[in-house]
Amino acid sequence: MTEALLFLVRAVADLFVMFVLLRLLMQTFRADFRNPLAQAVLQITSPLIIPARRLLPPIGKFDTATIAVALIVEFAFLLFVNWVFFGGAFGVLQLALFSVLRCLSLTIWLMVFVLFVYVILSWVSSGYNPATAIVHSLAEPLLRPVRRIIPLVGGIDFSPMVLILLLMALNMVISSELPGILG
Repeated sequence: MTEALLFLVRAVADLFVMFVLLRLLMQTFRADFRNPLAQAVLQITSPLIIPARRLLPPIGKFDTATIAVALIVEFAFLLFVNWVFFGGAFGVLQLALFSVLRCLSLTIWLMVFVLFVYVILSWVSSGYNPATAIVHSLAEPLLRPVRRIIPLVGGIDFSPMVLILLLMALNMVISSELPGILG
């Protein structure tokens, strides 16, 4: 029963945090927010981010409210897990560190997912559609530095595969710092 509860709470928390992180990535990479998919992300995340912006204005290019919402939701999830599964064994500072690590891990998984979709869409997509536009605007800035190092080989672009492998290795390092149930 508790494992099912953990699964449900974790799924909802992770999904919402991923939407918040997607919003942050779209802002960072200047995605077109008139896109219907971007509008959906805005509608899902705005109920928490808009009020947070009143308290936390942006600092330069960093949207502190969006980052804070992601960390707070993740912290609330970890507080719940700490209370239910660990009997309060972890302190507030440990949970705050775990929140940062899990948000980093979720960001990496989100980027890996975007890159997979980017590769698949490059094989099958013809013409414009909202998903292609968003994926392209998120993947291209990630791939650009890798493409400078790894040239095309026989007309094939290996940069997505290399970047996915690097991101997954980085995620393994980050996840190794989390307790098993949280990783």
